[in-house]
Amino acid sequence: MNLDDPRTYVTADPQRMGRLIAALPDHCATAWDTAQAALHIPAAYRQPAQVVVLGMGGSAIGADLVRGLYLDRLPAPLQVVRGYEPPAYVGPQTLVIACSHSGNTAETLSASAAAERQGAKLIAITTGGQLADRAQRAGIPLIEYTCPLPADGQGGADPTRQAQPRAALGYSFTAVLAVLHAVGWVPDAEEDLPAALDAVRACGAGYAPQRPAVTNRAKQLARRLRRRVPIVYGAGWLAEVARRWKAQCNENAKQWAFHEELPELNHNAVEGYRLPAADTAPLTVVSLESDRYPPAIRRRAAITRRVLAERAVPCEVVTVAGPNRLAEVLTAVHVGDWTSYYLALLNGVDPTPVPTLEWLKAELEGA
Repeated sequence: MNLDDPRTYVTADPQRMGRLIAALPDHCATAWDTAQAALHIPAAYRQPAQVVVLGMGGSAIGADLVRGLYLDRLPAPLQVVRGYEPPAYVGPQTLVIACSHSGNTAETLSASAAAERQGAKLIAITTGGQLADRAQRAGIPLIEYTCPLPADGQGGADPTRQAQPRAALGYSFTAVLAVLHAVGWVPDAEEDLPAALDAVRACGAGYAPQRPAVTNRAKQLARRLRRRVPIVYGAGWLAEVARRWKAQCNENAKQWAFHEELPELNHNAVEGYRLPAADTAPLTVVSLESDRYPPAIRRRAAITRRVLAERAVPCEVVTVAGPNRLAEVLTAVHVGDWTSYYLALLNGVDPTPVPTLEWLKAELEGA
């Protein structure tokens, strides 16, 4: 597979996942404007005792990234719940954000209905479906967005076909960010976002298909991860980015991948480097790192790399940079998305459809 040949992308990516990946900064900018226009937050919603975000898969990862980014600054707890039921503590002092790209995610619909019964203050983020209908009937604040698939080689868009949830991360991430900004939890978001999006646009050109592999870090990583099992490491605000990398390798490239978090992995995972031996286990660690990491984390990352080398486990270091931590999160997501995309093409699979997930959903609906 020649990743530098433009003809590769015409046949290998018929639904143009690559264009959706490239559009991340534009999606974020549009989502921010959409949220600002749509949000009319009642005074009672401001400064909640806690925030719970309900979502699954690609509809939940945006909230994970926001939580990881601001965990050391949030004035109260924020929990991301993936399941059918909200926590028992959810009540009148809780802001519940229900995120479902389709608006029809069974777990999110069940959990949001339960949260409403428990008296929580709800906000819905979706492209439509049952979640939007419920919100409109109940007068719940609603952020409704569209993320259409690119339609053809002429650059048009088909508004009747929505992108996969994971390809709409710019919307789910930024909408949650806008809600937290509106309730007073992340006051710097509006100031930080433009510089972060400029940073993503600047780095994105280096990962795009037009950039040859000799200078394209994402293409290089994909080559090195082919026929390997990636284990992605991250710390602090990059820990949830590691989760995103893992999921993108699963869904785009259709291959095994896992993620771990520093410093926790130093208390268990490092001991597991012994067996099976590296010459029989096709593992590669991808270590997401930042010069903004605290000294203790930088030291742990360096020592961990040394242990990996002693065990002959390959380690690819991806160092991210930017004008602020928000930029680091989005640029780290961007290189991971491109890497998983090229990995899909090298694996000979279409990066867009998820047939196993669709089969599982049909089985559950038929049960």
